[in-house]
Amino acid sequence: MANPKRVSLPKRTPVAPQVSPTTVREREAAAIAETVNRDLARLSQPVPVRAPVQPPKERVSSGASPVGKSRLGTSWQAVTFEEAKSAYMVDLDLSDTTPNAFNEWIEAAIVRHARLSPNRRQKVVTAIPPETRDEPPRPRSFDVATSALSAMDEAITEDRQKLAVLNGRSSFVRDAVRAAVADVKQRSGRTELPPAPARLPRRPPK
Repeated sequence: MANPKRVSLPKRTPVAPQVSPTTVREREAAAIAETVNRDLARLSQPVPVRAPVQPPKERVSSGASPVGKSRLGTSWQAVTFEEAKSAYMVDLDLSDTTPNAFNEWIEAAIVRHARLSPNRRQKVVTAIPPETRDEPPRPRSFDVATSALSAMDEAITEDRQKLAVLNGRSSFVRDAVRAAVADVKQRSGRTELPPAPARLPRRPPK
């Protein structure tokens, strides 16, 4: 007998299950609701309160001037500088209002000289013996009040405009200090001041 012929059947294409529109909408709504609930839960949590940030305290480095002060660079004859130190030491015993430190004594001399009128200032400088200039000047720096520098600069400008006197900061400071030295000599009744120690002390506390 002859073998029967096999008949191949056509392949069927799988059909995706039908999803109703209602089911899709329900899933989207559920996803949205889940997201909303998650956001609400996160918002309901207490927010940690951070401590206020304190501004950093102002620090002055070793190379910087204190607050309210400015560095004043000057040049000095050695004799003038030594006389200034001696006058400061004597002045500590002459008055309770004498500044407590040499740096402050220099500043007070600058302010006192700057407050004079231009004519009076020139009379004071003329009455002082000439400055000894036996060697090159040496640089000296002081921390003085910024307001003292402003007063000195204004006085220098006044002398130039009203008297045609040209002064720089260094020469103005030396004139102011020499005037202060002469004042100490007059008040102490001395023509010569004792030498000052190499390291000047501050006024001891009472």
